[in-house]
Amino acid sequence: NAVSRSAFANNKNGIIVCSSSSAVENHPNNDDSNSLFENEKTTQRRQILKSLFFATTMSTLPNPTHATVEESATPTNKEEQSSSSGGGQLTPAQISNLLSIIPTFTLVEKSTGVPYAVVGEDAKLTSYFFTSYKEASRILSLASTSADKSVKEVKAQLKMAGKSKEEIDEEIGSNPWKNAVISVVSLDFAVSLVYAAQSSKRRNNMYFKVAPEEDVVEEAIALSTPKIEELEEGKVPLFYMEDFAVLGKEGEKKTPLYFNKEELVNEWKLQQKGNKEKVDMPPIKVTELFAVLNEMVNPNNTDPDIPTLYFVPPKNSSQKAKECQIKNKKNGLDSPFVIGTRIVVL
Repeated sequence: NAVSRSAFANNKNGIIVCSSSSAVENHPNNDDSNSLFENEKTTQRRQILKSLFFATTMSTLPNPTHATVEESATPTNKEEQSSSSGGGQLTPAQISNLLSIIPTFTLVEKSTGVPYAVVGEDAKLTSYFFTSYKEASRILSLASTSADKSVKEVKAQLKMAGKSKEEIDEEIGSNPWKNAVISVVSLDFAVSLVYAAQSSKRRNNMYFKVAPEEDVVEEAIALSTPKIEELEEGKVPLFYMEDFAVLGKEGEKKTPLYFNKEELVNEWKLQQKGNKEKVDMPPIKVTELFAVLNEMVNPNNTDPDIPTLYFVPPKNSSQKAKECQIKNKKNGLDSPFVIGTRIVVL
């Protein structure tokens, strides 16, 4: 599954909402990855029917770079490629440049930029970075609708127990997703948080994951070799064709990796328009984002194609990112993603 629907939908245990009880603070950089979330504190504020309660959570995180999407142009140029070491290996800076132009969409509190976290399918507290606005919007709608349903059910139970409207409103509070907006950070920023949480020995059950569109997951499963039944949560499919290349800034051949199969097919067809001879479309193959990144930094990898790889942002994602940024800034959201606090909804 792209993102487990149950992660954002109501479960039998109800909803848990954790939010910052104080103003958002600027947390200093932390060079020790093992200290990730080690200062987290959680206090229960109220419990309703032993299933609905509110708490306060504060966490300390290291500060990754590229909190916003870089308005950079194209793939790595020849000068950057020549600076890589170990054959096909790319430097972290080169990879950062490739990722920083890709927007991701995440759910944050509308006035503070504090991210939302849910319990994923692996029972771990997780904040998600979606590869498309469409998927972020779908998940936000699902979460809000589910929370409304849960609140309605609890209200009915309290009313049956003889509670007054004022007492019910006081106990239940409001749907936490009503204050959520879709914010934008770069894929570089998202990936850095994913790796930071994975490498930490003291995660306190907090994770970050990049999430593809639901349809993209189905396409990847259909193309998988050997065949798989489902895609592990946090895996991001990338589509490509062997020997299919585009020209970079300096006329060099670049190998594009697409987050969407349809966009790869459309680009291939566009290239064929000038050809007099009919050419059969090459087989579409699928790989995975983090597998590619691991190969890029692998010192033993001497594949000459590695430096030619680049990631193609999903269609319209850059435009949607700008629209979100303008709208959020207009509504008073200064930070797209605050590191150090979180809102947890179970």
